[in-house]
Amino acid sequence: MPPLRQRRDDIPLLLNHFYKKLTGEKHLPIDPGALQRLIDYDWPGNIRELENLVERCMVLGWDKQLTLDCLPSALQGYNRRMSDKIDNLPADGLDLDAYLANVEREVLQKALDRCGGVRTRAAELLRISFRSIRYRLQKLGLDDEESPVSER
Repeated sequence: MPPLRQRRDDIPLLLNHFYKKLTGEKHLPIDPGALQRLIDYDWPGNIRELENLVERCMVLGWDKQLTLDCLPSALQGYNRRMSDKIDNLPADGLDLDAYLANVEREVLQKALDRCGGVRTRAAELLRISFRSIRYRLQKLGLDDEESPVSER
């Protein structure tokens, strides 16, 4: 039988199976973002890892549905898109500096959006100093003096 990462369409079915096995209820209430994260994940522990995840979330007592907050930290920060791009390296090569700048720009912008434009909070979210985020924003041309981005 192929590994779970090659049978991503089976993940919702398996989630419901394990949920029913543990609770007797038929349908696992799951947040769409959490489901997508589970589908994107590579599952190195295969089906057993997925079953353990359902058990873990139940023990931790999710409220009415399985959400991103219930998932282990390794899954909360997992991003399949990044590894897909690396796996599919173009035959003619890649401009690594431009690629990394685009990734950094996207991450910084998402952090700022999540923090309402507050650079200090975005820096804390990214675990970098305020000075570092200010430098990176300037370097990437995202540091508009007239923008709503603030220090606090």
